[in-house]
Parts: sequence; structure tokens; C-alpha cells
Amino acid sequence: MDGANLGEAYLGSVNLSDAKLHNATLEGADLYRANLRGAHLHEALLGDAKLINMNLRNADLRGTGLTEDKARSIPTRINEQLDHPESAGVGKWCSLLAAPARTRPA
Repeated sequence: MDGANLGEAYLGSVNLSDAKLHNATLEGADLYRANLRGAHLHEALLGDAKLINMNLRNADLRGTGLTEDKARSIPTRINEQLDHPESAGVGKWCSLLAAPARTRPA
């Protein structure tokens, strides 16, 4: 599924363990409780995806701006955190998350 466009897809509780998702578009996708253990997400676009309670253990996250630790602490959509970090209850790390260039803080 390298380069797949999964934007806006509902992928909640889906098992994508070891999936090949290089350069995939996951913007707007709902990944609530998705199993992405060992998935290859190198350079995937994750902006505005719902990234809640995912399993990212051993996933290839290079080029996404995301890490296992950051993913565990994401309470809501990335763009909401970047636009209103104080209301989402997150700290300075929100500026390091993957997001479309139009929403990245200066």
C-alpha cells in the first residue's frame, strides 16, 4: 500500500501491523486504536489524522515528525493541538508533530 491515499478513511481498531505505507496519505483518517506495530510509515502525511491510542511499537516513523512517545500522549486531532494547544492540554511538544505545512507553527 505504498503511496496509498487513506485520507478520511475510518481505520479504527484495524490491524495494519507490518503494513507498507511509505509516502501514504493519512490526513483526516481516523486511526483510533489502530494496530500499526512494525508498520512502515516513512514519509507518510499524518496531518489532521485522529491519532488516539494507537500501537506504534517498532513502526518506521522517519519523516513523519511523530514518535511512539508523542503518539501515546496525543489526546485529539493534530491541527486542533497546533491551533489551540492550551485547550487541548498539551505542552510544547505539539509544535514538533507532523502536520501539513499550512498549520505548522512558525
